[in-house]
Amino acid sequence: MNIDRILGKFYQAQSWNAFSYVVYKILFYLVTLTLYKKLSSEDFSQWAIINSTTFLLLLWLDFGLRKSVPRFAPVFAQNNQLNKRFIATILIAKTALLILATPLFYWYTKNYLSHEKIIIVTACVLFVSEGMVAILQLIYHAYFWNKQINIVSTIMTSSSMLATLIAIYYYQNAHSLEVILSIRATASIGTVIASVIMLKYLFAYTQTYPTKAIEGENVTKLFVTHSAAMWVTTTLKSLSERNFLVPLIMHTLGAQAGGIFKVANDGALIFYRVVLKTIGSTDTSLLSHVEEEHKSSMNNAFRQLTIRVAALCLPLLGIVGLCSFNHACSIGTSAIFHLFILMTIAYLVETLLHPYERVLEVKRAYTYIAIAYIPYICLVIALASGYLTTLIGLYASVALIHAVRLVSLSIMASYAYRHYKVVFPLRVVLALAAGCAAFIFFARVTAYFFKINIPLSLLFSA
Repeated sequence: MNIDRILGKFYQAQSWNAFSYVVYKILFYLVTLTLYKKLSSEDFSQWAIINSTTFLLLLWLDFGLRKSVPRFAPVFAQNNQLNKRFIATILIAKTALLILATPLFYWYTKNYLSHEKIIIVTACVLFVSEGMVAILQLIYHAYFWNKQINIVSTIMTSSSMLATLIAIYYYQNAHSLEVILSIRATASIGTVIASVIMLKYLFAYTQTYPTKAIEGENVTKLFVTHSAAMWVTTTLKSLSERNFLVPLIMHTLGAQAGGIFKVANDGALIFYRVVLKTIGSTDTSLLSHVEEEHKSSMNNAFRQLTIRVAALCLPLLGIVGLCSFNHACSIGTSAIFHLFILMTIAYLVETLLHPYERVLEVKRAYTYIAIAYIPYICLVIALASGYLTTLIGLYASVALIHAVRLVSLSIMASYAYRHYKVVFPLRVVLALAAGCAAFIFFARVTAYFFKINIPLSLLFSA
């Protein structure tokens, strides 16, 4: 593929990611509210536990594949036989891993789940099938088949959620949770079956790549090494995010501080995840295809990626800036308000620097990545001890966490700029920022003139 075609597929992939994510979030929010109102507190708690545990364990069991599969897909695609073996091996290994991890899933949730066998079995089936959906989506995204797989997953997910809404409204009884879990598990299995059937078309598509003689054993070793390195960085980064910080803050600073942090962080994540889910793994896929086919165009690909990221982040920063003019009491307490603003801005600024990290990952510059993570590792050690948060308090702890994350990314940006000559498109980003600033100004003047209040409380209503 030439560079223009690669960029075109990258743009299309982002559009389909955004579409799929918006549909999913709207329906998931409607289902969550409905289940909260209709299910018993025990059933809703079990449903929530199954959801959170499933996705948490799938993150831990990722083993770096989320970044290594998009990185090496264009390498294996250069040889049809190795490419088929690559995809088949990943699917077989992931299936075996999920089955072996099912007892861990059960052990982790057994204290919260009903002892009814059908709930336990369905929850385990859902865990395995969701894991398979995730790896199949990753494979298709690595080859820019976002449209095909997102259409399948959106149809299945939408159908299951609509069926759930119908079931909970018209067939509510003591077995509602079993029905809901069965509907979702059926949809996940359907997505897996459809995705596996589509693989023959994916193989036919990858045969359009120029076939080269590559050393399969050597590339496989590189893939395993890269997966391990990415697993380490993903695990480290998770130690400065919500699932680790909420219990830590509750333990060291008390339940009230933990609650304040969770509410503020959930609001900030609404903005952050819009960008993350839209970008998905397309950033790694774009840079990997360019690295393998048009290495001289890396700076151009980096520039286009950064512009797309900025085009997502800056309007969101503008919305936050516009809403932040309101009094803090509109969302309950000034503590939540200030932390929300701090974390939202920090998350979005971090996202602007993520393309530099992706360049280092694609270049397999593990030494530079390791050096950049030294301040971060020191922070994680200090957080794990529990003394840091107790000593400096909630506000300073959150500010320090995000400051260190930005320092690590800034170090990566410095290495990527110096060693790989990728240049940040400052003029374009400043032009976008100026447009967002103008939007804030005129929107605020209009709101003041027509006495329109723009509350932030809606972000925290869930």
